[in-house]
Amino acid sequence: MPAPRDEGQGTRLDRAPRGAFTARMERPDFLVIGGTGLVGGALVRRAGSLVTAATAFTRDGMPGFRRLDAIDAAATHALVAELGPRVVVNAAVASRPEHPPAVVVDGAAHVARAAHAAGAALVHLSTDMVFDGASGPYDEDAPPSPITPYGAGKAAAESAVRAAHPRALIARLPLLYRIDPPDRGLSGWLEGCRAGRGYTLYVDELRCPAHVDDIADALVLLVRALTGDPTLPAPPPIVHLPGPRALSRHAFGLLVLEALGLPAAWAVAGRAADAVPPRPRELVLVARRTPLSYLTPLRPPEAALATPTPPTPPAAR
Repeated sequence: MPAPRDEGQGTRLDRAPRGAFTARMERPDFLVIGGTGLVGGALVRRAGSLVTAATAFTRDGMPGFRRLDAIDAAATHALVAELGPRVVVNAAVASRPEHPPAVVVDGAAHVARAAHAAGAALVHLSTDMVFDGASGPYDEDAPPSPITPYGAGKAAAESAVRAAHPRALIARLPLLYRIDPPDRGLSGWLEGCRAGRGYTLYVDELRCPAHVDDIADALVLLVRALTGDPTLPAPPPIVHLPGPRALSRHAFGLLVLEALGLPAAWAVAGRAADAVPPRPRELVLVARRTPLSYLTPLRPPEAALATPTPPTPPAAR
């Protein structure tokens, strides 16, 4: 299967959480850290008129965006205090798995402390990779059991966030994808396939893939709940937002290739059981405590690939 970026991918914490769009600058409803990353960018786009301001940060100096290095605790506190949002969504992640866990953990802790000090609710995005893939399916009460450095860093970040902001909401996300335009992981896989060096897609590694715009719509609903929308149920401290269908990475890759009109032969089958280093085999999230209201935007891959962009953002519903 192509390599859609895992987990709430936002932006680089080693070089920055990214991106900002601001509507008006009185106390905003909604502040996105990592707003030019995969999830953060979708969240800013899909938020629409729901928010007084959707703001995200970058080191890259993109026009209309505020800059922030979340590893800088003082700068993070200063910016969150200046803007005074009601809800902070941390969609920033390290951009490569080899980045040290401290990058992930320290940045997450700084954002959490800043949100807590500002009196803001916090939605921290995590991943299914906090689990080992050997004892699932995994509900919201399952203890983290990571077997990869990336998963260990994200599990440690969850603990750091909970310590810094006891009422934070942790949203665990599955494998994420976007085909129009292709997300960075998918683009890299397709380029490799065209050059004859596409990597193996495992027939025995299960995930619950979700389109990033669907995840963004679910997150908008969570923000609405945290800002007092009486039509939505109170979310639990940990929510799971899996796609509605578990399938192998190889099967998902075939669906993506079909949607793009590309050769099925590009999906080279292999076995995760033979992978070195070991990989989580069955990362199947289930949502036993997460209210159904927050799962309704999540479409099965066949539907999401046929219509990549959901037509109506939740802000307009």
